Amino acid sequence: MQHLPSINYKTIPAKKMRYVTAGDYFLLKDDVWHFRIAKMSDPRYEFLCLIHEEVEWFLTQQAGITEPMIAKFDMDHPKLDDPGTDKRAPYHKQHMMAMQVEKLLARLMGVNWKKYDSQFNDLDYPKM
Repeated sequence: MQHLPSINYKTIPAKKMRYVTAGDYFLLKDDVWHFRIAKMSDPRYEFLCLIHEEVEWFLTQQAGITEPMIAKFDMDHPKLDDPGTDKRAPYHKQHMMAMQVEKLLARLMGVNWKKYDSQFNDLDYPKM
């Protein structure tokens, strides 16, 4: 990657995500990275989720970890609440760093981490 690519993001209902996740990113034929964030009760939560996904995406790109590798791991482990926290995940290190950035921003924004984190359990994810 020589320069940052074009990025498109949208908040969408959780049930319209590609799989059970609150944040997702993928590349389409238009050479634009698309980020999808589940609609949540607080726009700050959506922002935090988006920042997490963007940090994770950039770090995985730098490490040569592809989006299909990430999506496959996530989809192959539907019983994991947060697949990126599993040490077997190919993007574990990048996910954990993105979570640290997310936690720092949450603190700076006055977001209660426990309330934010519990929001993920309340989303109406797609039935798999």
